[in-house]
Amino acid sequence: QLSDLIWEQYSAENSYHDDYRSVLGMLGDSTVFRPFSDRILCFINELYGTLYSSEEAAKVVLKKSTESGVKLNRNTVLNWFAGKTQPKKGQPDRERMFALAFLLSLDIPQTIELFQKVLLERAYNLRNINDFIYLFGQLHKMSYAETMALIEKAETTLVSETEESINDTQQLLDDLAALPGEKSLLEYIASHSRA
Repeated sequence: QLSDLIWEQYSAENSYHDDYRSVLGMLGDSTVFRPFSDRILCFINELYGTLYSSEEAAKVVLKKSTESGVKLNRNTVLNWFAGKTQPKKGQPDRERMFALAFLLSLDIPQTIELFQKVLLERAYNLRNINDFIYLFGQLHKMSYAETMALIEKAETTLVSETEESINDTQQLLDDLAALPGEKSLLEYIASHSRA
């Protein structure tokens, strides 16, 4: 949709010298690119069919964090919803988004939506061991604590010599779906850790 908007701006009846101004105006428009605080609030309201304020939504997330035992820093959550901070691109904030997915009891499509619509990144980078295990945990209805324990086990099983790398992400997904349990997952990770 954003790409279409840019092309519409480009084809507008302006001189080529003025086109960039309309594109910059569109990119700076808060109705086109909503801040993180708006995106996460919208996600929570869509998830629960509510009209929470930012403060109410933050309280819901913090309550679910306490109930589920999935720890998210209280100040981080409050600052997300207040618009004071937003996640940066990188693994630590991906980890926080997966923690949020588990404490909200999201299924896989909802987790994908959380990443795409809120974090503006793709979910489940299957070449990342943690992401691979998060998906496994959700497929097998594991708790967050069980999934994190599995990540710790996987880190200790990594070996320096591995089988030939798998280049096909679909193959990784197919292999993951076929793994029957934790032991087979850990063996797979140990032998494909460079994939």
